[in-house]
Amino acid sequence: MAFIYSPPTPHTPHPTPHTPHPTPHTPHPTPHTPHPTPQP
Repeated sequence: MAFIYSPPTPHTPHPTPHTPHPTPHTPHPTPHTPHPTPQP
């Protein structure tokens, strides 16, 4: 097994740009329409 000299790999970590996608909090307002119970 021949020893192959490998040059030192420059350790340049790619900085992951932390850009969190802000979820637009738009709650769907449920239209409160109570069904009137028909009086007997």
